[in-house]
Amino acid sequence: MDLAHRILFVLTWLGSGYAQLALVALGFWLVSPDVGRRLGLVLAASFGTNIWLKALVGEPRPFQVAGSAVSRWVRATATGASWPSGHAQNTAAVWGFVALRARRRWVGALAALLVILVAATRVLLGVHFVRDVVGGVVVGLALALAVGFALPRLPGWDPWLRRAAGLAVLALWWAGGSYPEVGSLAAGCLLSQVRFRPPRTPGRILVLVGGGLVVGAAAYLAVVLAAAPLAGVGGPAAGGPAALAAVLVAFELWPRLAGRWRVIETTSMISLERSSEPPRDEALAPSPAVPPPPPPPPEERP
Repeated sequence: MDLAHRILFVLTWLGSGYAQLALVALGFWLVSPDVGRRLGLVLAASFGTNIWLKALVGEPRPFQVAGSAVSRWVRATATGASWPSGHAQNTAAVWGFVALRARRRWVGALAALLVILVAATRVLLGVHFVRDVVGGVVVGLALALAVGFALPRLPGWDPWLRRAAGLAVLALWWAGGSYPEVGSLAAGCLLSQVRFRPPRTPGRILVLVGGGLVVGAAAYLAVVLAAAPLAGVGGPAAGGPAALAAVLVAFELWPRLAGRWRVIETTSMISLERSSEPPRDEALAPSPAVPPPPPPPPEERP
Protein backbone atom coordinates (compact mmCIF):
# COMPACT_ATOMS: atom_id res chain seq x y z
CA MET A 1 0.00 0.00 0.00
CA ASP A 2 1.57 3.29 -1.13
CA LEU A 3 1.44 6.58 0.79
CA ALA A 4 -1.70 7.85 -0.96
CA HIS A 5 -3.61 4.68 -0.12
CA ARG A 6 -2.38 4.84 3.47
CA ILE A 7 -3.79 8.36 3.81
CA LEU A 8 -7.08 7.28 2.26
CA PHE A 9 -7.21 4.29 4.59
CA VAL A 10 -6.76 6.53 7.64
CA LEU A 11 -9.46 8.93 6.42
CA THR A 12 -11.91 6.13 5.67
CA TRP A 13 -11.57 4.98 9.28
CA LEU A 14 -13.51 8.11 10.26
CA GLY A 15 -16.59 6.38 8.86
CA SER A 16 -16.04 3.12 10.71
CA GLY A 17 -18.28 1.82 13.45
CA TYR A 18 -15.55 2.40 16.04
CA ALA A 19 -15.33 6.10 15.20
CA GLN A 20 -19.12 6.48 15.34
CA LEU A 21 -19.35 4.64 18.67
CA ALA A 22 -16.68 6.94 20.08
CA LEU A 23 -18.77 9.95 19.03
CA VAL A 24 -21.85 8.44 20.72
CA ALA A 25 -19.92 7.93 23.96
CA LEU A 26 -18.45 11.44 23.93
CA GLY A 27 -21.86 12.92 23.25
CA PHE A 28 -23.29 11.00 26.22
CA TRP A 29 -20.56 11.92 28.70
CA LEU A 30 -19.64 15.43 27.59
CA VAL A 31 -22.79 16.96 26.05
CA SER A 32 -25.76 15.30 27.77
CA PRO A 33 -27.11 11.77 28.30
CA ASP A 34 -30.07 12.65 26.06
CA VAL A 35 -27.78 13.53 23.15
CA GLY A 36 -25.74 10.36 23.62
CA ARG A 37 -28.79 8.13 23.73
CA ARG A 38 -30.27 9.76 20.62
CA LEU A 39 -26.96 9.36 18.79
CA GLY A 40 -26.85 5.71 19.81
CA LEU A 41 -30.36 5.11 18.48
CA VAL A 42 -29.57 6.90 15.22
CA LEU A 43 -26.41 4.82 14.77
CA ALA A 44 -28.19 1.56 15.60
CA ALA A 45 -31.00 2.40 13.15
CA SER A 46 -28.42 3.21 10.47
CA PHE A 47 -26.53 -0.04 11.02
CA GLY A 48 -29.71 -2.10 10.94
CA THR A 49 -31.11 -0.36 7.86
CA ASN A 50 -27.82 -0.74 6.01
CA ILE A 51 -27.64 -4.45 6.77
CA TRP A 52 -31.20 -4.92 5.49
CA LEU A 53 -30.68 -2.85 2.32
CA LYS A 54 -27.44 -4.64 1.43
CA ALA A 55 -29.15 -8.02 1.77
CA LEU A 56 -32.15 -6.80 -0.24
CA VAL A 57 -30.24 -5.24 -3.16
CA GLY A 58 -27.13 -7.44 -3.25
CA GLU A 59 -25.05 -5.25 -5.56
CA PRO A 60 -21.46 -6.43 -6.18
CA ARG A 61 -18.55 -4.17 -5.36
CA PRO A 62 -16.29 -2.53 -7.99
CA PHE A 63 -13.34 -4.86 -7.39
CA GLN A 64 -15.68 -7.84 -7.73
CA VAL A 65 -17.00 -6.58 -11.07
CA ALA A 66 -13.71 -5.47 -12.61
CA GLY A 67 -11.45 -7.95 -10.84
CA SER A 68 -9.15 -5.14 -9.72
CA ALA A 69 -6.60 -5.70 -6.98
CA VAL A 70 -7.49 -4.34 -3.54
CA SER A 71 -5.23 -4.73 -0.53
CA ARG A 72 -6.38 -7.05 2.22
CA TRP A 73 -6.51 -4.11 4.67
CA VAL A 74 -8.94 -2.23 2.44
CA ARG A 75 -10.89 -5.38 1.63
CA ALA A 76 -11.39 -5.93 5.38
CA THR A 77 -13.42 -2.69 5.49
CA ALA A 78 -15.67 -3.86 2.61
CA THR A 79 -18.05 -6.45 4.02
CA GLY A 80 -21.37 -7.36 2.48
CA ALA A 81 -22.87 -5.97 -0.70
CA SER A 82 -21.99 -2.65 -2.29
CA TRP A 83 -25.18 -0.53 -2.11
CA PRO A 84 -25.54 1.51 -0.02
CA SER A 85 -22.18 2.39 1.48
CA GLY A 86 -22.25 1.69 5.21
CA HIS A 87 -19.37 4.06 5.96
CA ALA A 88 -21.07 6.94 4.11
CA GLN A 89 -24.50 6.14 5.54
CA ASN A 90 -23.41 5.90 9.19
CA THR A 91 -21.30 9.05 8.95
CA ALA A 92 -24.17 10.99 7.37
CA ALA A 93 -26.65 9.69 9.96
CA VAL A 94 -24.58 10.48 13.05
CA TRP A 95 -22.98 13.73 11.93
CA GLY A 96 -26.20 14.83 10.25
CA PHE A 97 -27.96 14.55 13.60
CA VAL A 98 -25.12 16.44 15.31
CA ALA A 99 -25.27 19.26 12.77
CA LEU A 100 -29.06 19.54 12.83
CA ARG A 101 -29.16 19.64 16.61
CA ALA A 102 -26.23 22.00 17.12
CA ARG A 103 -27.54 24.54 14.57
CA ARG A 104 -24.15 26.17 14.25
CA ARG A 105 -22.44 26.88 10.96
CA TRP A 106 -19.04 25.56 11.94
CA VAL A 107 -20.57 22.28 13.15
CA GLY A 108 -22.51 21.94 9.90
CA ALA A 109 -19.37 22.67 7.88
CA LEU A 110 -17.38 20.09 9.86
CA ALA A 111 -20.11 17.49 9.43
CA ALA A 112 -20.35 18.11 5.68
CA LEU A 113 -16.55 17.88 5.33
CA LEU A 114 -16.39 14.56 7.18
CA VAL A 115 -19.23 13.06 5.14
CA ILE A 116 -17.61 14.14 1.86
CA LEU A 117 -14.18 12.85 2.92
CA VAL A 118 -15.48 9.45 3.99
CA ALA A 119 -17.62 9.06 0.86
CA ALA A 120 -14.71 10.05 -1.40
CA THR A 121 -12.31 7.59 0.24
CA ARG A 122 -14.70 4.70 -0.33
CA VAL A 123 -14.77 5.44 -4.05
CA LEU A 124 -11.05 6.16 -4.37
CA LEU A 125 -10.13 2.96 -2.51
CA GLY A 126 -12.15 0.99 -5.07
CA VAL A 127 -14.68 -0.57 -2.69
CA HIS A 128 -17.77 1.45 -3.74
CA PHE A 129 -19.32 3.05 -6.78
CA VAL A 130 -20.41 6.69 -6.68
CA ARG A 131 -24.04 5.60 -6.53
CA ASP A 132 -23.27 3.61 -3.40
CA VAL A 133 -21.97 6.56 -1.40
CA VAL A 134 -24.68 8.90 -2.70
CA GLY A 135 -27.35 6.41 -1.68
CA GLY A 136 -25.70 5.96 1.71
CA VAL A 137 -25.62 9.70 2.40
CA VAL A 138 -29.30 10.10 1.43
CA VAL A 139 -30.41 7.19 3.63
CA GLY A 140 -28.23 8.37 6.51
CA LEU A 141 -29.64 11.89 6.48
CA ALA A 142 -33.18 10.53 6.30
CA LEU A 143 -32.53 8.40 9.39
CA ALA A 144 -31.01 11.37 11.22
CA LEU A 145 -34.26 13.24 10.70
CA ALA A 146 -36.62 10.32 11.34
CA VAL A 147 -34.99 8.71 14.36
CA GLY A 148 -33.50 11.84 15.86
CA PHE A 149 -36.34 14.31 15.39
CA ALA A 150 -39.50 13.12 13.63
CA LEU A 151 -40.34 10.12 15.84
CA PRO A 152 -41.73 10.67 19.36
CA ARG A 153 -38.91 12.39 21.17
CA LEU A 154 -36.93 10.26 23.54
CA PRO A 155 -37.23 12.54 26.64
CA GLY A 156 -41.01 12.53 26.24
CA TRP A 157 -41.28 8.79 26.79
CA ASP A 158 -42.36 7.35 30.10
CA PRO A 159 -39.35 5.55 31.68
CA TRP A 160 -41.21 2.25 31.89
CA LEU A 161 -42.29 2.54 28.25
CA ARG A 162 -38.64 3.04 27.32
CA ARG A 163 -37.66 -0.03 29.29
CA ALA A 164 -40.35 -2.10 27.57
CA ALA A 165 -39.21 -0.85 24.15
CA GLY A 166 -35.60 -1.67 24.97
CA LEU A 167 -36.44 -5.21 26.04
CA ALA A 168 -38.59 -5.71 22.93
CA VAL A 169 -35.78 -4.55 20.64
CA LEU A 170 -33.37 -6.82 22.46
CA ALA A 171 -35.58 -9.89 22.18
CA LEU A 172 -36.45 -9.35 18.51
CA TRP A 173 -32.90 -8.64 17.41
CA TRP A 174 -31.28 -11.46 19.31
CA ALA A 175 -33.94 -13.86 18.11
CA GLY A 176 -33.51 -13.34 14.39
CA GLY A 177 -31.30 -10.41 13.48
CA SER A 178 -27.72 -10.53 12.31
CA TYR A 179 -25.15 -8.43 14.14
CA PRO A 180 -26.81 -8.67 17.59
CA GLU A 181 -24.46 -5.91 18.79
CA VAL A 182 -26.64 -3.44 16.88
CA GLY A 183 -29.75 -4.46 18.81
CA SER A 184 -27.75 -4.30 22.03
CA LEU A 185 -26.71 -0.72 21.32
CA ALA A 186 -30.32 0.36 20.73
CA ALA A 187 -31.60 -1.57 23.75
CA GLY A 188 -28.88 -0.19 26.00
CA CYS A 189 -29.70 3.38 25.01
CA LEU A 190 -33.39 2.77 25.74
CA LEU A 191 -32.74 1.04 29.08
CA SER A 192 -30.31 3.68 30.33
CA GLN A 193 -32.09 6.05 32.73
CA VAL A 194 -29.36 8.09 34.42
CA ARG A 195 -29.24 11.88 34.14
CA PHE A 196 -26.38 14.15 35.03
CA ARG A 197 -24.64 17.37 34.27
CA PRO A 198 -21.45 16.78 32.28
CA PRO A 199 -18.25 17.98 33.95
CA ARG A 200 -16.47 21.11 32.81
CA THR A 201 -13.02 20.85 34.43
CA PRO A 202 -10.28 18.93 32.55
CA GLY A 203 -9.57 16.59 35.46
CA ARG A 204 -13.18 15.49 35.86
CA ILE A 205 -13.61 15.15 32.10
CA LEU A 206 -10.58 12.87 31.96
CA VAL A 207 -11.87 10.74 34.86
CA LEU A 208 -15.38 10.44 33.40
CA VAL A 209 -14.33 9.61 29.84
CA GLY A 210 -11.30 7.47 30.70
CA GLY A 211 -13.14 5.57 33.40
CA GLY A 212 -16.15 5.01 31.15
CA LEU A 213 -14.01 3.56 28.38
CA VAL A 214 -12.16 1.28 30.80
CA VAL A 215 -15.23 -0.11 32.57
CA GLY A 216 -17.14 -0.48 29.29
CA ALA A 217 -14.29 -2.44 27.69
CA ALA A 218 -13.87 -4.52 30.84
CA ALA A 219 -17.57 -5.44 30.86
CA TYR A 220 -17.41 -6.43 27.18
CA LEU A 221 -14.34 -8.64 27.68
CA ALA A 222 -15.75 -10.19 30.84
CA VAL A 223 -18.87 -11.41 29.05
CA VAL A 224 -16.88 -12.65 26.05
CA LEU A 225 -14.47 -14.61 28.27
CA ALA A 226 -17.31 -15.99 30.36
CA ALA A 227 -19.09 -17.26 27.23
CA ALA A 228 -15.91 -18.67 25.65
CA PRO A 229 -16.36 -22.20 27.11
CA LEU A 230 -19.84 -22.39 25.54
CA ALA A 231 -18.66 -21.44 22.05
CA GLY A 232 -17.45 -24.95 21.27
CA VAL A 233 -20.69 -26.67 22.29
CA GLY A 234 -23.14 -24.61 20.31
CA GLY A 235 -23.66 -21.94 22.92
CA PRO A 236 -25.05 -18.52 22.04
CA ALA A 237 -22.78 -15.94 20.48
CA ALA A 238 -21.32 -13.56 23.06
CA GLY A 239 -21.30 -10.44 20.89
CA GLY A 240 -24.83 -9.31 21.70
CA PRO A 241 -24.74 -9.84 25.49
CA ALA A 242 -21.22 -8.40 25.67
CA ALA A 243 -22.26 -5.25 23.81
CA LEU A 244 -25.32 -4.83 26.03
CA ALA A 245 -23.19 -5.19 29.15
CA ALA A 246 -20.71 -2.62 27.87
CA VAL A 247 -23.44 -0.06 27.07
CA LEU A 248 -25.24 -0.48 30.39
CA VAL A 249 -22.06 -0.34 32.44
CA ALA A 250 -20.72 2.71 30.59
CA PHE A 251 -24.03 4.57 30.26
CA GLU A 252 -25.78 3.60 33.51
CA LEU A 253 -23.57 2.12 36.21
CA TRP A 254 -20.47 4.22 35.64
CA PRO A 255 -22.22 7.64 35.72
CA ARG A 256 -23.91 6.66 38.99
CA LEU A 257 -20.58 5.70 40.51
CA ALA A 258 -19.02 8.91 39.19
CA GLY A 259 -21.86 10.82 40.82
CA ARG A 260 -21.19 9.18 44.17
CA TRP A 261 -17.52 10.10 43.86
CA ARG A 262 -18.46 13.74 43.10
CA VAL A 263 -17.02 13.60 39.60
CA ILE A 264 -20.40 14.67 38.18
CA GLU A 265 -23.75 15.78 39.58
CA THR A 266 -26.51 13.22 39.06
CA THR A 267 -30.18 12.97 39.89
CA SER A 268 -32.65 10.10 39.68
CA MET A 269 -34.66 9.99 36.48
CA ILE A 270 -38.27 10.38 37.60
CA SER A 271 -39.65 11.84 34.40
CA LEU A 272 -37.94 12.65 31.15
CA GLU A 273 -38.15 16.13 29.76
CA ARG A 274 -40.09 16.81 26.61
CA SER A 275 -37.66 19.37 25.25
CA SER A 276 -34.92 18.38 22.81
CA GLU A 277 -32.53 20.63 24.70
CA PRO A 278 -30.01 19.04 27.08
CA PRO A 279 -31.74 17.89 30.28
CA ARG A 280 -32.02 20.42 33.05
CA ASP A 281 -32.74 18.74 36.36
CA GLU A 282 -34.85 20.55 38.91
CA ALA A 283 -32.77 19.12 41.70
CA LEU A 284 -29.64 20.56 40.15
CA ALA A 285 -31.03 23.80 38.75
CA PRO A 286 -30.26 26.96 40.70
CA SER A 287 -33.11 28.41 42.70
CA PRO A 288 -34.85 31.26 40.93
CA ALA A 289 -34.07 34.67 42.23
CA VAL A 290 -36.74 36.08 44.52
CA PRO A 291 -37.55 39.70 43.63
CA PRO A 292 -37.13 42.14 46.51
CA PRO A 293 -40.32 43.44 48.13
CA PRO A 294 -41.59 46.78 46.84
CA PRO A 295 -40.52 49.82 48.89
CA PRO A 296 -43.09 51.21 51.33
CA PRO A 297 -45.05 54.26 50.20
CA PRO A 298 -43.58 57.59 51.33
CA GLU A 299 -45.08 59.07 54.46
CA GLU A 300 -47.27 62.09 53.98
CA ARG A 301 -46.12 65.20 55.79
CA PRO A 302 -48.75 67.48 57.44
